[in-house]
Amino acid sequence: MRAHTVLAVALGLFAIPFSCASTGTAADSSLNATMNLRDCYQQLLTQVDSTVKALDTIQAQKDVDLKGAYNGFVDAANRLDSQTKAVESAAKTLRSETASYIKNWEQRMTQIQNATIRKSSDERRKAAQARFDSAKAELDRIAKDYDSFTSDVTDIRTALNFELTAGNVDALKGSINGAKKKAGSVKKDISKIIDALDKLSDAMKTSKAAEEKTGS
Repeated sequence: MRAHTVLAVALGLFAIPFSCASTGTAADSSLNATMNLRDCYQQLLTQVDSTVKALDTIQAQKDVDLKGAYNGFVDAANRLDSQTKAVESAAKTLRSETASYIKNWEQRMTQIQNATIRKSSDERRKAAQARFDSAKAELDRIAKDYDSFTSDVTDIRTALNFELTAGNVDALKGSINGAKKKAGSVKKDISKIIDALDKLSDAMKTSKAAEEKTGS
């Protein structure tokens, strides 16, 4: 999942002066896309939790109702896959809307004759780039952690599909426990992304409200 790209967008935009009144629909669309992506990540967090609980059930029910537990796990894993795709789709929309907003903003800035204001704008653009660069290592780690977790989930599903026995559940104990441990880090990472998107949308809403109040 390209979560690192999404968070990079969110972090970078904090340095950009949102102006809903001056950019019109583009800024409103960016706000809606940001809020939608935030909701998609919240649902993804729920699905990660559900997948971990399904793994717990497999281990707990291996001698009682392994088939039922496995079916529950497959369902949770499938919903995790679907939600991952939903996040990627929402992220693509946000990137598109953001690109439109920034292009609109840059075009309007070229109309400004005051050299001081143009310089201030360029400094904010550079700050956004610097913020992206400084965050890149952490963002790459987040993506790597998530991909590692989902890869383990897929492997466990494949192994159990091939041999659904209590003995195989025992043999997979290390892998299952490892996946659950990775899920803990993944949940923290997703929570960071949700927090970043919350702050981003709040900044956009504040800017919009301020400009509507002043009528600018």
